[in-house]
Amino acid sequence: MTLLSGDELEPKAFFTYDDGKEPSKQASSFDLTIGRIFNSEGKEVSGSFVLEPGHMVQVVSAQSFNLSNEITGHVTYKTSMTREGVWALTVGIVDPGWKGPIATTLLNFSSVKRSIEIGEEFLRVSLFQHSAVREELIRKTPSYDDYVRDVRKLACQFPPTFLDHDGIAKAAGDTAVTQIRDKALAWVVGLGFLFAILQVIGQIVGSFLAPVAIPEAAVVKELRTELKTANERIDDLKLRLEDGRSEGGVSRDTLTTDDLPPSDGAPRNNASDASTAREMPAEGIPTPTPPNNQTAE
Repeated sequence: MTLLSGDELEPKAFFTYDDGKEPSKQASSFDLTIGRIFNSEGKEVSGSFVLEPGHMVQVVSAQSFNLSNEITGHVTYKTSMTREGVWALTVGIVDPGWKGPIATTLLNFSSVKRSIEIGEEFLRVSLFQHSAVREELIRKTPSYDDYVRDVRKLACQFPPTFLDHDGIAKAAGDTAVTQIRDKALAWVVGLGFLFAILQVIGQIVGSFLAPVAIPEAAVVKELRTELKTANERIDDLKLRLEDGRSEGGVSRDTLTTDDLPPSDGAPRNNASDASTAREMPAEGIPTPTPPNNQTAE
C-alpha cells in the first residue's frame, strides 16, 4: 500500500465536484469543504450556522469521492478547526469503489460560539494505492439523494447538545427514584414478613416457657414464722425428754399431741387432743410389769 502525494494527487482523478468547489490540495492529502449543513431538527441551513458551546451539527462534503478499486481513502479532522474548539466526531476509512460524498458530526467543545460556514474546510483526506479489490467485495454506494436523506434523518436522532446533559440528568434522576422506591417497597414487605414470623415464634416459645408463680412477700413471711415456731417446739420437746430421762419425772407417756407441732400448720383442739393422749399409750414404750410379790390393781 502506497500513500499518494505530490503530482499523484490530481483532484479530478479522485473526486467529482461543481465548479469552484475543487478540494484544496496539500503535499500528501486533500482538504474537503462543507457543502450542506443540517441542524438538530433535520432542516438544511443556508449560509452560516452558529454552533453554540456543547452543541452539534451535521455537515456533508461539497465533493463526492470517485475511487477505483485500487484506492482507499483515510479521513481525519482538520487540526486548525480542532484548535478552534470544533471537532469532527465521525472520521475513518473510505472504502475502495466509493462514489459519493461523506458526512460528519461537528461538535463545539469550546466555551464560545463558533460560526460554521458553507465552503469551509473541515476534513483532511489521504489516499492510498493498493492491489485491486475483487468486484464482489466492493460496497455499493447509495445515490446522492438517499445518502443526504439518511444524514438528515440522523440529524433528527441526535440531541442538540453533546450527550444531552439535561436528558441524561433527568433520566438518571428518574432511574434513581424508581430504584429507591422499589427497594424501599421490598424492604417494607420483607420486614413485615419477618415481624410476623417473630410474633409466631414468640407465641410458640411463650407456650413452653410459662411464667413460674412466685409467692407473695406476705405468704413467704407467714411460712417462715410457722417454720420457726415448729422448730422452737421441737427443741422444747427434746429438752423435756432429756430432763425426764435424767430425773424420772417426765416420760413419753405424759407427752400429748399438743406438744407436737402440727403437720399441716393448722391449730389443734387442745381439749380433745389432751384426752386422747391420756387414753392412748405412747407407741414403742413397754408397759411396766409389777414385782412378783405385788398384784397389779
